[in-house]
Amino acid sequence: MIRVVGVAIGLLQSIVVARLGGPELRGVVAVFVSASSLIYLAASFDVGQQVVHMCRSRGDFRPIRPLMRTAWLIYAGIAALVALAFLPLDPAVSWLAIGGVAYLMGSQSSLVLGAMRGPVASAWASLGQQLVLLAGVIAVAGAGVLNSTTVKLVVIASFLTPLPFFWLMVRAGRVVGAAPAPNGLEAEPPTPSTPTAAPTPVRELTRDVVRAVRGGFPWQLGRTLQWSVMLIDTILVGFYLGDAAAGIYAVGFSLTVVPRLVGGQIAVDVYHRATVADEHTLTRDLVKTLAGTTVAAVAVAAVAPFVVNVLYGPEFSEGLQVYLVLTVSVIAQALVQVSYQFTRVYGRPWPTVAYSVLGPALMLATSGWALGAFGVVGMAWVSGAASVLMVVPAVLLARRLERQPEPSGAAR
Repeated sequence: MIRVVGVAIGLLQSIVVARLGGPELRGVVAVFVSASSLIYLAASFDVGQQVVHMCRSRGDFRPIRPLMRTAWLIYAGIAALVALAFLPLDPAVSWLAIGGVAYLMGSQSSLVLGAMRGPVASAWASLGQQLVLLAGVIAVAGAGVLNSTTVKLVVIASFLTPLPFFWLMVRAGRVVGAAPAPNGLEAEPPTPSTPTAAPTPVRELTRDVVRAVRGGFPWQLGRTLQWSVMLIDTILVGFYLGDAAAGIYAVGFSLTVVPRLVGGQIAVDVYHRATVADEHTLTRDLVKTLAGTTVAAVAVAAVAPFVVNVLYGPEFSEGLQVYLVLTVSVIAQALVQVSYQFTRVYGRPWPTVAYSVLGPALMLATSGWALGAFGVVGMAWVSGAASVLMVVPAVLLARRLERQPEPSGAAR
């Protein structure tokens, strides 16, 4: 229910941006978010998941917060240097450096939060993110200063929203074996015999962060390739056809949030159960994902004409076709993400890289032709084909691991 409310608010803020700023400003937001997300994927090196699994293999989750804090300070320092260096040369690069590190910190917070506290906790963080974005857009518009600069500042603030949830809900005293309560928000306190964690030396924290980066690189490479299929499409539309076309494409893409929510929630739950309790019910989770995503996609298709033509406005009408074609990509990607999260715990990274490279390679090779021949709808078809190309090997790999799962520590 929390995720549903978050999705509704996210759709509302998308409509507000489109109504107040038109297709061009909607395109600016979409391209900036996609580019920041892509930077996060390329630069994250899977640090959040690596830290979780490092602490899990040691039987102690207490160092999670200082480890993540150390990693974020390193990332923030690098981003600040890049932003300052490019400010007099190309301010767009500076904006992307700031947006990328903000998205990285917020996303890693949400990821660790989901692993440690379950999908309900990460859902609250997502809801807060959408509320900040909506309130920020309304505030700057009310002040009469809504433009490409102020809207980027609002987006950056929304990226950082999961951080307070991380600090409040991922407690320093959490140890392996402290099981979460059914609602996923509270956990049993550590046993009385568990000592309070002593501060960890900075050198040791830095060494562990470097180890996490090194171990996480191949995993993050596969994840980056998978998610790039849902990110570079908007960027490519903006590159070839301009911000206004990207805004129209983004409207169709924004309607996929509801069906994508189904697979995303199941993927987070798969990762959480496998990490904390070594539970795995992959076949059932894949069936649930396929059925739930399809039903959600059909339900959204029933109301999509009203949402696009009335709420967004007639200038966004082509976004309806974009959504209908993108449902193919959404269903395939949902299965890929559930399979990946299962493989992330029980498998090894390089097979995921092997199948994940297929999707973006196809998109880069065919997007120019597809956009020239069919416009924004052509990019939706390319995205669908790229996702289908990845889903079969992803599911087969995870199913093989389900029959004989390896100890999670062996995958590092």
